[in-house]
Amino acid sequence: VNIGRVEAGRTPGGDAIELDSGVFPEVQCWKHARRVVYRSVYSEPHLGMSMMLQRALEIAYVRKEIPRSFWRFSDPEAIGHLLKTNDGTRAIIERLRGLQAYNLVAAWDGTEAPFECNWYDWRVRRAVADDAAETAGAKPWQAAAYLGVGRDAKRISLLFRTPEGEVYPDSAEGPPQYRVRIYLHPRIASTKLLRLIDGDVVGFARRAVNGRLPKLVTPPVSESSPAGF
Repeated sequence: VNIGRVEAGRTPGGDAIELDSGVFPEVQCWKHARRVVYRSVYSEPHLGMSMMLQRALEIAYVRKEIPRSFWRFSDPEAIGHLLKTNDGTRAIIERLRGLQAYNLVAAWDGTEAPFECNWYDWRVRRAVADDAAETAGAKPWQAAAYLGVGRDAKRISLLFRTPEGEVYPDSAEGPPQYRVRIYLHPRIASTKLLRLIDGDVVGFARRAVNGRLPKLVTPPVSESSPAGF
């Protein structure tokens, strides 16, 4: 089966795939359930601890301590491997095993991209975490960051058909949710970092990404330009 064509709303033969309009209410209930689930995923301490794990992996990956076979490990095997890598990765994993989250020190939410970059690129998060650690006088592993577009909203791409033959699309989804988060180890005094951020976490993040990954950042078209998804 050509999965790509199915996902595009077409059968392998090229015919359009349509849903019976009778399932429309159920689809809306599914979308609501999805929003509720992702609301939990993007809440604290879940998001912060997931970014700590990503930071641990990132540090080990950059140091070439993650073999290809790692991605086939079971969870216990993966944790065991990470505990044998560098001091920073090991320290983060030990905190995660003890359910000890970093402190959320700065946050921003919006429905438009404050600056244009690849919001799914792990290097963007790394740049902000590195700048946060450097500014706070912390070690790299003592800071983590999240910049991303939430998956809260989801629109069904398939069309709905009524018994009378009328075809219509799914209801419009809500705007994408952009989030910026900066986390620090509880032992790190964040006064200097917060003074530099001065309430403008977006500006801090943009400067960090622009300084470390200049090719990934461009200014927004205008203050009210619509965000891409």
